Amino acid sequence: MADSRNEDPIASTGSGSCGGLERGGHRGEIWYCVDCACWLCEPCWLSYPPHAPGKRGRDGLEHERTKYDVYRKLENILTPEVSPATLERLHCRDLDSTWFGKIWSHGLLVIKSKDVD
Repeated sequence: MADSRNEDPIASTGSGSCGGLERGGHRGEIWYCVDCACWLCEPCWLSYPPHAPGKRGRDGLEHERTKYDVYRKLENILTPEVSPATLERLHCRDLDSTWFGKIWSHGLLVIKSKDVD
């Protein structure tokens, strides 16, 4: 299964242009909806059924208007694409920064702190 982060909609469409069907023309700022993975101008945003006033998404919240560049930056920070080998190397490099850890000893979970000078 493909990683959805590799399927960049801007790269596939060439821009973040409004994908709505508002007949009055597209006006104002173009917003990105993370939940719908689409771009809509202000008039189209409100006429798009999942964005109608009072509608809620699966998480119980309204879909949020987002600037696409901010969304991509946050997504790359929170879910970086790192190979398992690179992740292991980064963890090993960070061993000296560990100041506590957990171990199982005789069936009990023990929190062990590192001596700090």
